[in-house]
Amino acid sequence: MSGWAADALNATGYGDRVTVVTGDGEHGAPVYGPFDAIIATAGAWDIPPSWLAQLDTSGMLVVPLRMNGVTRSIGFRKNHGHLASTSAHTCGFVPMQGAGARPETFFQVPAPGGGHITLRFEDGPPAAPPLPDDTLAGDPAEAWSGLTIADMTPWSDLYLWLAGFQPGFCRLDQAGDPQLAGGGPVMKTGWYPFAIASDGALSYLTVRDLPDGGGVEFGALAYGRRADDAAATLIGHLHAWESRGCDLPEDAFTYWPDGTTPPLPDSLLSVFRKRHGSATITWPPKRPAGTPAEDPGPRELAPVV
Repeated sequence: MSGWAADALNATGYGDRVTVVTGDGEHGAPVYGPFDAIIATAGAWDIPPSWLAQLDTSGMLVVPLRMNGVTRSIGFRKNHGHLASTSAHTCGFVPMQGAGARPETFFQVPAPGGGHITLRFEDGPPAAPPLPDDTLAGDPAEAWSGLTIADMTPWSDLYLWLAGFQPGFCRLDQAGDPQLAGGGPVMKTGWYPFAIASDGALSYLTVRDLPDGGGVEFGALAYGRRADDAAATLIGHLHAWESRGCDLPEDAFTYWPDGTTPPLPDSLLSVFRKRHGSATITWPPKRPAGTPAEDPGPRELAPVV
């Protein structure tokens, strides 16, 4: 691989400006550091100590950081022993391999009309299958939030909210075009294939078009035991996120290496424990009273630690 890269660089006139190093990126390249910038181009579940050690004091680290299955491309700078974000963008990357790999835990749930769905857990996977095999046997419970959003308005930070505050959050895959017993697909996940598998129920976000064609309304579908409760819980998260999280600033992300401790802020904090430290998200204060959405009390939700 290094020979191919060197040949390509030479062929395009950059051979004398780029040094090609082959190895596991988890360990960095200490012979050549410190660096003004480190850019990772694979989804990293954690930030290795070698990257921090080899990053210059004023340097920039850009990394697609995975937080319980949800990825953001984050620009970090050093700030008194930890990393503070200066930018954050929705993205998707293939996961890191080698020493920095984070294996997922998989569970399959059969669909009564054929095929199956696969639950993929990254952080805090359950020790046993979280759903019985008959979870998809009945019709789903359906609930609507009354929260609407205009077309072309970003809302992917909703999944960061769920990833940080809702036990059972997982990624959802489908195989064999899973069908309900009465016909029709189990679900259509689109670009955001995430769900919640907890207490014998599977719930996930759905939307429906507004009558005027100018946007959609958020809702929830849930299968299995206590499906009505699961749908209602997801609706509660929608209102909490609308009140606290849909204007998440780019400086909301921090990374705290082992040996440092995130402060206890006045605002809401979600914590993602990693192998070498913790990633955190500081959520904005809730919206002033009188706004359409009512905050159902997200402080009662347990963060991932």
